[in-house]
Amino acid sequence: MRSLFAALLLTISAGVVAAPRVAFLIPTGPENLFWKQVSDFMQVVADDLDMQLELYHSSGRMETLRQAMALAETDEPPDYVVFMPHRSTIKVLLEQLEQAQIYSIAINSALPSEEAESIGLPRVNFSHWLGHIYPDDVSAGYAQAKSLFEHASQFRQFSKEQPMQLVAMSGGRDSEVAFERNEGLNRFLIDYPQVHLQQLVFTNWSGEVSRKQVPQLLARYPEVDAFWNASDEVALGTLAGLNDHAASLTQQVYVSGIDWSPDAVGAIELGKMALSMGQHFLEGGKALLLIYDHFHGVDFAKREGRVIRTGFLELTQQGVARYRRASTPASLQLVDFAQFSAFHRGEQVLPLTMESLYQLTE
Repeated sequence: MRSLFAALLLTISAGVVAAPRVAFLIPTGPENLFWKQVSDFMQVVADDLDMQLELYHSSGRMETLRQAMALAETDEPPDYVVFMPHRSTIKVLLEQLEQAQIYSIAINSALPSEEAESIGLPRVNFSHWLGHIYPDDVSAGYAQAKSLFEHASQFRQFSKEQPMQLVAMSGGRDSEVAFERNEGLNRFLIDYPQVHLQQLVFTNWSGEVSRKQVPQLLARYPEVDAFWNASDEVALGTLAGLNDHAASLTQQVYVSGIDWSPDAVGAIELGKMALSMGQHFLEGGKALLLIYDHFHGVDFAKREGRVIRTGFLELTQQGVARYRRASTPASLQLVDFAQFSAFHRGEQVLPLTMESLYQLTE
């Protein structure tokens, strides 16, 4: 029987500090900007703490499920799996890992609303599902819309009679993240009659799809003031579509996104994008830190709970330089990530946030 206790006994008997082996099931291919950012940060954390991190890219939820099943059936399974919940496959995935007695942590997305009750909380129906870390995407959708409106209002006057004309570029139709970010946008629209939503379209999280949709939307809504985007990848596609239509539109139409992807940060720095909401890319690194502590006998649930919500921060042109300084590989490699481990720091453990990283790298 594979268990944390057995792993610790092996560590003691061998007289060495064992390293947990972690498989990260990435829900996209390597070209996805956000998930590359997540996995790159995880690799920095893993290297610093001498953890073994294995990356598995996929083309979607069914391939992710097949990867989890293969890991559960192999003769040398990982100690832990980190994954993002997918609609209609999450329960089967958890069942497979539970049978194989592989610990897991879910990140980045809430459980699909229609499946949450039957799945339950971590450690209830699935004892090896240790925890769930995910952002408040409703708040992110709302905050992005509010910040975009405030940014545009610095240059133009809007009112209930002459509202800001907005187009929303959402993610995937079957994505809980997209659903929640859309819900945040809808709540904002109720609170702010000075903004009129012309249309919300789905892009399946693809910048190329967004790029192709923009000319049609501009033809339909030539007076559009701003584009709200469910992710930076979608936002960058929107920018490309605006540029295809007329290069001057990238200065006349305001664009926002979510994720803090490197290309989006560059666009914000150049004034082509108004802002991006982010810091949730840290969740993968947070999962590794919790795994590290759990592997060494310190259960994070007693301190932080089994469900951990992460917040978003706004990044505008004024904050780009500070963010770049703190997020370069050279800067992150100088960080001692043991400071974020309760196994090493006990009650003095630091929270893994961008503010903490800013302070450690300045």
